[in-house]
Amino acid sequence: MDRLAEFSHRAYMELRQHPAFIPYLEQMTPLSYYGKTNIGSRPDRRDKTGKLNLDTLRAIPFVGAWSQMKQNVPGFFGFGSALQQLCDEGLLDQLSELYERSLFFRTMVENALQSLSKTRFSLTAFMADDPQFGEFWRMLDTEARRTLDCFEAVSGHREPEDRISRASIRIREQMVLPVVVIQQYALAKLRAGAVASAGAGAGGAAAVEAAEAAPPAEAGANARTRETLKKLVLKTLAPTVNAGRNAV
Repeated sequence: MDRLAEFSHRAYMELRQHPAFIPYLEQMTPLSYYGKTNIGSRPDRRDKTGKLNLDTLRAIPFVGAWSQMKQNVPGFFGFGSALQQLCDEGLLDQLSELYERSLFFRTMVENALQSLSKTRFSLTAFMADDPQFGEFWRMLDTEARRTLDCFEAVSGHREPEDRISRASIRIREQMVLPVVVIQQYALAKLRAGAVASAGAGAGGAAAVEAAEAAPPAEAGANARTRETLKKLVLKTLAPTVNAGRNAV
C-alpha cells in the first residue's frame, strides 16, 4: 500500500505540474462558468485578481470542471500508473490477493471504478488533435485506459461490482449525454470565436479591415450569438452535476 501511494502520488503530482494543466482547465473546460452560478455557493476561486493557480482554486469548481468534461481526473489519475508499475515488477498476484482480503483497498478500487464509469473521453476526442492541448488530452485518455486495464487484471472486472450502482450510473449517463454534447458544442464555438478575434487582433490586416467594415447589425448578431452560447454552457452545468453526483 505504501508503494502504491508513493507511485500514484508521484504520477498525480507530475500531472499537476504539467505546463498545460492550468491552461487546459481555463481554456478547455467550463471552469470559469462556475463563478457565474450558485453551484458550490461560493466563487470558483479565492483570489479573483491574479492568475488562476491551484492555491486559489476552490475544490468544488476544480472537481466539477473535470466532471463536466466527463473526464473525472481527480477520481482515478495516478492509480493506474501505480498498479502498472507494480504489475511490471511481477506483483499482480499479490495485488489480486490484496483486493480480496483488504476492504480498504477494494473500496479504493471500487470508488475509482465509479469515477471511471462516468468518464467518456470519446466526447472530447477531437481535442487529441488540438495543437496546444492534444498531447495533454492524450495523456489523460491513456491513463484512464491504463487504469481500467489494471483494475480488470487485479479485480476481474471493469465496472463497479454493485449491480444497482452500475444500472444507476448507466441510466443517468445516457440521460445526460445530450446535455454534455450541447455544452461541448457551445464551448467549442466560443473558443473558435476567441481564436478568430485573437487572430484578427494579432495583425491580419485583411481581417481587421473586414471587421471594421462589418455592418453594426452583423456585429450585434455576433455578440448575441456569444451570449446565447454562454447561456447554453451555464444551463448545462446543473443537470450534469446532478447526473454525475458522487463522481469521485
